[in-house]
Amino acid sequence: MRIGLKKDNKDDTYAIILAAGLGKRMKSELPKVLAPISGRPMVVRILEQLETISLKKIAVVVGHLGDLVKQSVSSHINSPISWANQSEQKGTGDAANCGLRSLGEIKGTVVITAGDTPLLTKKTIKQLIDSHHLENSSVTILSFKASNPGGYGRIVRNGSGKILGIKEEKDCSETERAITEVNSGVYAVESEFLKKALDGLEPKNAQGELYLTDIVGRAVSEGQHVTAHMSEDPREFLGVNDHFQLAEAQEIAMNKKIEELLKAGVRITNPGTVYIEDSVTIGAGTVIGPNVQLLGKTKIGRNVSFEGTAFISDTEIQDGASIKFGVRAEQATIGQECAVGPFAHLRPDSKLGAAVKVGNFVEIKKSILGDGAKASHLSYIGDAEVGKDANIGAGTITCNYDGYKKSKTIIGEGAFIGSNSSLVAPVKIGEGAIVGAGSVITKDVAKDALAVERSNQQEIPNWAKKKRDKK
Repeated sequence: MRIGLKKDNKDDTYAIILAAGLGKRMKSELPKVLAPISGRPMVVRILEQLETISLKKIAVVVGHLGDLVKQSVSSHINSPISWANQSEQKGTGDAANCGLRSLGEIKGTVVITAGDTPLLTKKTIKQLIDSHHLENSSVTILSFKASNPGGYGRIVRNGSGKILGIKEEKDCSETERAITEVNSGVYAVESEFLKKALDGLEPKNAQGELYLTDIVGRAVSEGQHVTAHMSEDPREFLGVNDHFQLAEAQEIAMNKKIEELLKAGVRITNPGTVYIEDSVTIGAGTVIGPNVQLLGKTKIGRNVSFEGTAFISDTEIQDGASIKFGVRAEQATIGQECAVGPFAHLRPDSKLGAAVKVGNFVEIKKSILGDGAKASHLSYIGDAEVGKDANIGAGTITCNYDGYKKSKTIIGEGAFIGSNSSLVAPVKIGEGAIVGAGSVITKDVAKDALAVERSNQQEIPNWAKKKRDKK
């Protein structure tokens, strides 16, 4: 007889993430679930997917170095988390029980997933929940067809297709090993059944652990309604246990991101060489050359061009900008129609207005360059404000640090700074002023004035010839 637990409120859905594993094969001092995929820890990626679903509460089960997991999650996730500690590694069943207890007195559906399946999507989770409710099941297993089922638990059914249980590979017969429908490790379970099933688990296996999969066998033996929802994309269930699998998951995530961008009108000339994190947004018409890395909250407008070999992190690049070879930018803003590079470095809090030119071997730090300003060659601009259409000659340095504090340089609109000049902050160059090449400016320069600071040139006839003759 089929038993389905009545779901009084389908909106009461909870989640438990099992994130207490040691991850010994990763050979890392960090908990495994903090290994990054496209810039975000694996457990954070799963939580981000769950955040988009109407869940009443989420529990995360941690163990070794759990405080690090909590710290990382809190820096990315806004939703409140119920934290549970699995102080001793007693298996997935025990971990799930720790998570369930942390949720308190609940009634509804509980989604359970591991913290090391970073490619799981909200679409698949939602489909699992919907199927669970539609079938009025007590337990729903998220399954998939595996071309190579090795290592996965098999979904065992009888001749009529009814689920009999989950068999771990080492316990399978030869016939059962040939089964290609496998367990993803993700479940939807009614809380009323889950509590009793987890409390009743026994370590009757070679590992001496409490297996979460054993709740399926109990549900079948009790006549509970057990179903499986088969996912269409097996890639989502890649579990990460070592750095080979981490690299594989990273490649899958990257390929998905690149597919999205190509469909959205972004041209990527050599997709196999770029690195683009999920959080990056790029407008249509943008062209990305080889070996470009785009990280964090980077936002790129329309029709931007990247020649190649660039590192861009948490930076906004507006429409029509040209990013030439070898540019590095971090926490910067690049305005419309700017030209940056080659070999330029924009450090944090650098802000370029429209049509600004920053050329070869120019470094900018915590400075604002107004529309049309130019620093074309070999200059350092730090803690400065550069006015509209000002020109910074080659080799110019804003001397912003005296060994104790940073001071500001202000360069007015239309000012012209001659090559190889040093502007010793705090100093202000007025609008339209000119600073002669090779000058060391320590005092303010008035609007439209010429400032020249250098010793008079002297010439001694035949001095060089006399020196050579002596030798």
